[in-house]
Amino acid sequence: MKSIRRLYFYLVAFISAEVVLWGIINLLRSMVSATPVGAEDALARALALVLVGVPVFLFHWLWAQRAAAGDAEEQTNLLRALFFFTMLGATLVPVAQNTLAWLNRLLLRLVHAPVTQAILGGNQTWQDNLIAIFANLVAAAYFWRTLRGAWESLPDDIRFADARRLYRFFWLVYALGWSVAGVRELLMYLFADVGATALGTSPHVRLANGLAVVLMAVPLWLYTWFICQRALGEERERTSNLRLGVLYFLGWGSAVITVMSASAALFEIFNVLLGVPGGWGEARSGIGEGLAMAIPMGALWFYYGNWLLRHIALDADPNVQAGKRRLYHYLLALIGLGMTVGGVINLLLFLIDLLTRQNVWDGGLREHLSTALSILIIGLPLWLSRWPRLQAETLDESERGDNVRRSLVRKIYLYIVIFAAVIGGMGAAVGLVFNILSALLSGPPADFWASLWDSTAILLVFAVLLGYHLRTLRGDMAQEAARPVVSDLVVWLADSGEQAWASEIQKTLEREIPGLTIKPLTPQTPPDEFSTARMVILPSQVIPDPSWQARLQAFDGLKLVVGEPRADWFFTPLTPAQAVDVLRQVAAGEHPRRPGHTPSAWRIVQTIATIIVGLQLAAFLLTLLMSIFSG
Repeated sequence: MKSIRRLYFYLVAFISAEVVLWGIINLLRSMVSATPVGAEDALARALALVLVGVPVFLFHWLWAQRAAAGDAEEQTNLLRALFFFTMLGATLVPVAQNTLAWLNRLLLRLVHAPVTQAILGGNQTWQDNLIAIFANLVAAAYFWRTLRGAWESLPDDIRFADARRLYRFFWLVYALGWSVAGVRELLMYLFADVGATALGTSPHVRLANGLAVVLMAVPLWLYTWFICQRALGEERERTSNLRLGVLYFLGWGSAVITVMSASAALFEIFNVLLGVPGGWGEARSGIGEGLAMAIPMGALWFYYGNWLLRHIALDADPNVQAGKRRLYHYLLALIGLGMTVGGVINLLLFLIDLLTRQNVWDGGLREHLSTALSILIIGLPLWLSRWPRLQAETLDESERGDNVRRSLVRKIYLYIVIFAAVIGGMGAAVGLVFNILSALLSGPPADFWASLWDSTAILLVFAVLLGYHLRTLRGDMAQEAARPVVSDLVVWLADSGEQAWASEIQKTLEREIPGLTIKPLTPQTPPDEFSTARMVILPSQVIPDPSWQARLQAFDGLKLVVGEPRADWFFTPLTPAQAVDVLRQVAAGEHPRRPGHTPSAWRIVQTIATIIVGLQLAAFLLTLLMSIFSG
């Protein structure tokens, strides 16, 4: 109940603060506006926002402040921390946006281009931007001062530190997005616009827009990245899943955009080489667009991919390091495989069209071949640079090879590909059967054989894809089953006097973990016999027994409690299946995870997904707020 009430008050406080802030901005803008048309409506709208928003904001914000002043839980609450940093973002982003709008129009005037073609604020004036900058800076200063005062009195700042980390990475992604957009505009100007017309005409809009964005965004990115890197001196930053997720997002996301953009540029190049109508004049713009995006995103891929691997190397556990690196390489292999399959299918369809249809170069065949070659040339090297190395890891007969074959990331990759192959093959089979039945029922159409071979070719590609990855998955499972998981692990099984329990757990362990040595442990067993063992399995019934407690006090190994939960305990004993999972982890040299504890690789996937969804939500809210309050 407290959490819901807290969410309500902070959410209303945030919305009403924005209403009041932009009401004041629009009020000041209407007072200095030189255009009388619609001034009365603008003034009325601004006054309405202020008059309604002020009492709503004061009531909810003062309640939140009073609640935090008298309650330690409120002071350290994550929602309160998120409110402060969200307010800072909501006030400082408009400062950056209005600075960009003013600078953009200034540079457009320098190249004698219409200011209405600015990326932002083409219809605004310098007074509009100055008022928005000043008002948002005042609001940001107030919330920053309040945040500092609240933070200094906190006994535990972990939640505020987490919110600050999220705030920093928001600015990093924001600045990087604008930086890429600015560099893209400049490269588009160089590739497509230079020499098209004389200086001072409309093509130089790209030059002014790109320079404005770069001058605003690149320093902001450099400063934010410096702050994020300096924070690596803190232990919590080095072990942050959020930081790792952002690096994955930047490394893998930039790789996706790079290969797609490079393929688009190659497509236009092949069109020119193959004689597609339009020639170099029409292809120049498409090539420029592809390269203008591929170059900055390729630089980001190289830079943040390198930083991702360096950050992974900070982990002290080599198994965890290997798992995190494996996730990155499988993500890249998935991109390469998808493009390779698409390229092969397009190439086969081109060959079928070439052999079965007349008017060889008519009907878009040149474009078809360009598509196939451009995708294949980019995707195949990417897949070949990752997959053989990943596959070679599974051939290792040591414990490392077993870890790779049992890897959750590898299994997810294989099942994703198998799923895609089944669905794609099913679609091709439906098309094939449809063509045959349609020909039988109503007679074959003119392109019957071409359509039949098209469906057959697609079905064949997906069948090969499915067969190869099914064979790979079965090979992993066969190697995992053939090789004993452990060969030298000895565990002691405490005898509680319940033969049924002991028999069940022993059968489960022997069935699931071949090669495991199990020895019975009783209260009469000399301590020196099991004191050097790696683990002891205990039934939950023996824990309250004083004789067992005295016997186990000197044992430093891992103690696994298995059995039924008790009403007077605050933890749940393991089931036999959970005990098997823990034994596998110990045998592999890993630090055992709690039952139900999400594996680190999957946590990273969840973090990446959360970041993507969060960025989309933030962009939506930012667009919504700008559309409501920009006037």
